[in-house]
Order: sequence, then structure tokens, then C-alpha cells
Amino acid sequence: MLDDLSNFQIRMETVLGSPRGPASTAPPRCPSASLNFVGREEEHKIIWNFFFGPEVQLDERRIFSIVGIGGCGKTQLARRFMKAVYRRFSDKRQAHLVFYIDGTTQATIEASLVSIAKANGLDESSEASLAWMSNLDTEFFMYIDNADDPTINMRGFFSNSDYVRVIITTRLSEKAHHYSQGDGSILILRSLSEEESIKLLAKTARLSEEAVVRDGSLIAMLLCYLPLAIAQAGACISKSGWTVHLYLEKFHSLRALLLDGRNDQVEATAIDDYPLHFYTTWKLSYDILPKRAQALLRLCSYLHHTGITEQLFHDAYRGISNEIFASPSILFSSHEQSAYVNARDFLNQFVRDEGWSTEDFAWCMREACSTSILSLEGTEHYSIHPLVHSCLHGVEKESTTTAFVLAASIISTGEVTWARLVNHMQHLLTYHSDTLSAMGNLANTLHELGRYNKAELMQREVLDKRQRGLGTDHPYTISAMGNLASTLHQLGLYDKAELMQREVLEKRQRGLGPDHPDTILAMGNLANTLRELGQYNRAELMEREVLENRQRGVGPDHPDTISALGNLASTLYKLGQYDKAELMLREMLEKGQRGLGSDHPYTILAMGNLASTLCELGRYNEAE
Repeated sequence: MLDDLSNFQIRMETVLGSPRGPASTAPPRCPSASLNFVGREEEHKIIWNFFFGPEVQLDERRIFSIVGIGGCGKTQLARRFMKAVYRRFSDKRQAHLVFYIDGTTQATIEASLVSIAKANGLDESSEASLAWMSNLDTEFFMYIDNADDPTINMRGFFSNSDYVRVIITTRLSEKAHHYSQGDGSILILRSLSEEESIKLLAKTARLSEEAVVRDGSLIAMLLCYLPLAIAQAGACISKSGWTVHLYLEKFHSLRALLLDGRNDQVEATAIDDYPLHFYTTWKLSYDILPKRAQALLRLCSYLHHTGITEQLFHDAYRGISNEIFASPSILFSSHEQSAYVNARDFLNQFVRDEGWSTEDFAWCMREACSTSILSLEGTEHYSIHPLVHSCLHGVEKESTTTAFVLAASIISTGEVTWARLVNHMQHLLTYHSDTLSAMGNLANTLHELGRYNKAELMQREVLDKRQRGLGTDHPYTISAMGNLASTLHQLGLYDKAELMQREVLEKRQRGLGPDHPDTILAMGNLANTLRELGQYNRAELMEREVLENRQRGVGPDHPDTISALGNLASTLYKLGQYDKAELMLREMLEKGQRGLGSDHPYTILAMGNLASTLCELGRYNEAE
């Protein structure tokens, strides 16, 4: 049996310069509401009566939307309500019929549904999860949070069962009218009352209501009684030790700078006509943090706003010391080198003589949490409110490549599942397209390292983005398709690889001509796949054409020509044409020894394959 030469012929088409996995054993559970939650009793009653009032029938489909601008407390209200829902279902021993779905992106929705499927012993797909829920004949509950992407139709993720109850939080009022079902099915969440605002400010500032009532009323009014902004103001007062009056004075001075446009560190990005005052109070909270915590938050802003863990950064530290990053085979550009240094230097702050310090990193996370910018969800997951997440991008212009290198280094450890990173990578690709080529190159590196499953997932993301952003016939799109096809070949998915490689070859021939090196490479890759599929006659025809083009284009002694000789010899061997295979392998061996050296992989391969061919010809003494 001849050794396969396809590892040498099938090569990646790296583009330089421009710029999913196992779920938990239990379905995702809604995080708890903030301990500082105040008020909203009337709103809670409205939602409860909508789902569980005396007039509601068991088999009556109910879908409710909480709508409001970012920071108004939609998620906190929904979480407080879900606590009562869990209690109701637990009392009936049906807590497993309450499902939480992160509606931020298509990827987070799919991941949530896959987790639900796995927890219930189904095929691990969103389709299996939805099909199972659609067949339920008892009351069950779905909570979809942060359904703010206008390009996603959430109705496609609703169960078709008449027993379903769905609550959604969204900023999109038009979408809410499309989603909701039942009388009184939409709640437009307004700001807090003045009384509720004072209670919230006092609670987060750790002061009595009497101590904050005078200046606190003015702060609440300036912050438009928005819960998130008030909670941040209170946390800032608590952290800094300022009086409420001093905070108010500082708020006025910073607001003036922003309104005058003289502060070039913060972009007043408009989100849902959100008042500028929010950014003012947010910047005050950010400025009093230590520099290390500020750097952590800036990096987190380039990742997804949920699922931030210490383990991610620990894995990144281990990965960034890997030779892939320390001594890359393809040298960094100056831009990439700067990003690598930034990420490495940040992570090294948490390293002691004995290695990574969980204690140091946990302390930094606690610092970032101290002003409510970062929040702890459960025991190990941190999150940033989506609006704060957006704000962070306006602080100190910093390349997204730094965060990409950080995320990429995690993958290089070989110990992390794609599910841990999918949302973060999705965020980088969705909002920061300059990382796309970097992601493609990382996928190609994973391919070269033999980590084909990881490479495939990344290459599919890159191809999808290239097709939507550049079109199907752009050279970068064709290269992305060729790279994915090469990985599918290595995974043994030859039928799928063939389809893609035929498309790549056709596009190369049409766009570059039959003699272009990229066209010849595409033809050789397809021929190798045809050989694996047992289509030896078709493979032979293509490989002869490749060999002729190599000889004519780069000369008879070029490594690409020697590789083409070996590939054709392998196919002739498969066809039983041992005499012809022998001649080609002798030529390959002679050229390899003369031009590449006796220790070159091509030379060693030619010698081994020649011995196998001589055995087939019955010339055992020569083979030995």
C-alpha cells in the first residue's frame, strides 16, 4: 500500500494582511436578579396575571414582551419574575420545564437550545429541542433575554405547542408586537419612580435613604430615573467614598466636558436615543477603577458580554506562551506583534513565580465588579450589561486584534472546546470584521497542527462571512472555500470536499485561467480527493494535466513538480499500472535526492512507495 501524498499536495490558501460544543448536563438556568433590585411590584403583577391569572386556560398559548431602552431594567424585572416561575414549577416537580435562552445572537440562541436538547437526552441540535418542546402536552415556560438583534426572527425559535408560555426582553418595540400573543401581551417598561430611584441609589451607595434624599433626587432626575445608571452612580459613591453632594458636583463637571465635545476619550454613541447622562455616570464609575481593572474591561468589551470566566484568561495565558505565538512560522506584522505584546503583558500581570495566580486575577475581577460595570453571575461567570459593553468601545482606541490574539491563544492550548469560545468569536466577527483574516490564518494553523475539527468550525465561520461580505466570486471567498475543502478532506469527508473543490476549480478557471498556479493547485487538490473516492481514471487525467503544467510553469526539478510526480504515481499504483508507477517513482526519488536531499519528506516517501511497487511486481530483493 502506498503512503498518501495528499498531505503534501493539498495546501492551504492563506490570506494575509486584511483583515459551537458540549453543553452542560442541565439546561441553562436564568441568572438571579440583582440583590439591589427595588420596586416594580405593579409590573410583576401584570406579568403574573398574564401567564397565570384565573382566566388563562392551560392550553392557551401565551407570549409576553417586556420592551424598553437599554438600562431601564427589563432583564432585572424578568429575572425577578422568573424566580417566582421557577418556584411555581418546582412545587409541581416540573422545574425541568422552565427554559432560559440567551437571545443576543443566532449563535447564543442555538447554543441554548442545544443545551436543552442535551439535558433531555435528544439529538444535540436546536431543531431536536424545538421539535420536542412542540410535542409537549403540559405547561412549560421559555425566557428569551436580550432579543435585540433586528435581523433575527425570534418566532422561528418559539415552540409550536399550545402549552408554551414565553417571556421576552427586547429594545425593539416593532418586533415585540410581532412576537407577542394575547391581550395585554406587551409591557413598555418606563423609568423608575422617584421614590424607587432614591431607594435604589441608597441601596447601591450603602447609605440610608435620609442621607441621599436631597441630592439623590437631583441625581435620579439627571439620570432620567434609569435603574442601570442609578445603580452605577450608587456603586461609584460607595467605591470612592464620596458624599452624594460631591458625586453630583463631579457629575456636572464631566457632563459639561462631554457636551462641549472636549473629552476625546468617550464617544457619545447613540443607542436607542439613550440620554448622554448615562455615559457620564458610566465614565465616572470607570475612572475610579485601578488601571489593571480598566484594561480588563477594555479587553472584555471585544468579547461577548456574557460567559466571561477566569478560566478563559488562564487558558489564554497558557496558550500565549505556546510556540505558535512565541515563535510563529509566519512572522507577525507590526500590527499583530503589537497586539501579541499587549495581550501577553496584560496576562503576565497575573503570574507569580509558581505560575498563574487565580487569587490575583480574582482580585482584579472584584475590582471591576466594585462599580457595577462587571457582574458575577452564579459562582464563576461574569457579564457586562450590553449598554455598558457598548460604552467600553469608546474608551481609549484599542485594536480588536489584541482581543483576537487573546481568544486565539486559548484555542492553541488544545484543551478548550469550541463551545467555550463560540459566542466570543461570534462577537468579534460580527462587530469587528478586521479580525476575519486573522481568524482564517489561525484556522489554517490549526489545520497544519492536525486539529481538523476546530479548524473546520472556524473555516465555516470565515467562509460564511466572506460570502456575505464580499460575494461568492471574490478571491478571498474562493480561498476560504478551498481551505475548508482541504480540512474536510483530512477529516475523511471526501464527498463534501469534492463538491467544494469542484466549485473552487471552476471559479479559478473562470477567473484566473487554466494555467494560473492557484488553478493548478485547485485541480491537484480535487484529484487527490477523487483518488480517495476510488475515481482513479478521473484522478489520473487531472494529475497528468497538473504535472504537465508544473513542468512547464516551474520546471522539472521544482518541489511542486516532484509532488505532482508522486501523486500521479500513487494513482497509477491504484490502477494496477505498476510498471508506469515504478518509472515515475524512480524519477521522483532521483530528483528528490539530487535537489532536496535524502532526508526530505518527498525523498523518503518516494523511496518507501517505490519499495511497495517493486513488491507488487514480485521484485522482493530489490524492494528489500
